[in-house]
Amino acid sequence: MSETGRHWHATVDFAKPLHVFMLNRPDAYVGSDMFMYFRKGDPSAVVSPDVFVAFGAPKEPLRDTWKLWEEGVVPAFVLEVTSKSTQDEDEVGKKAVYETLGVLEYWQFDPTGDYLDPILKGHRLGPEGRYEPLDLEARDGGLCRHSNVLGLDLRLEGSQLRLFDPAQDAYLLTHEEDFKARLQAEEAQRLAEAERDQEIRKRQAAEALVAELRRRTK
Repeated sequence: MSETGRHWHATVDFAKPLHVFMLNRPDAYVGSDMFMYFRKGDPSAVVSPDVFVAFGAPKEPLRDTWKLWEEGVVPAFVLEVTSKSTQDEDEVGKKAVYETLGVLEYWQFDPTGDYLDPILKGHRLGPEGRYEPLDLEARDGGLCRHSNVLGLDLRLEGSQLRLFDPAQDAYLLTHEEDFKARLQAEEAQRLAEAERDQEIRKRQAAEALVAELRRRTK
């Protein structure tokens, strides 16, 4: 469960755009806040990533849990939204599990700025099978780092973590942004249709007036 509203929004605003971004990839599964069991017959061998992406696994059906021995693939990307109650586990316990399992990229994000310095940390699995830190880069007035696994930039805008698509030179829309964009598009369409209808009525009125004047001059 999310510790605060900011942690909940940070998780949803990362997972939902990522899910939409991966819709055209039938072999990419985006999961969030679900139990991931990694040792058959041992229910204690479990973690619950805030967000993960696994390649090579079908999208359907939706899973209630993720069992590595059934799926046959380890997630390539994991993000943990760090809070007061999860800091130690995110920094030590989960990190060690993900490293052992072979998760290619492990990221941590602290939306409150109280538990991580910097508030975004990334690690990439090195050739020796150990995590190596990914330094953030200054770009466009903020800090960011490209994820080779996702093909996206993870960018900090103040205390907000955003996903940026370099191929499209655009941010992935959050659920709220997508909803507002749809409303704006619908309103623009409604106004365009109203303007078109008005022009049709004006033209019809003008044609009727011309017809009436012709009738009178006969």
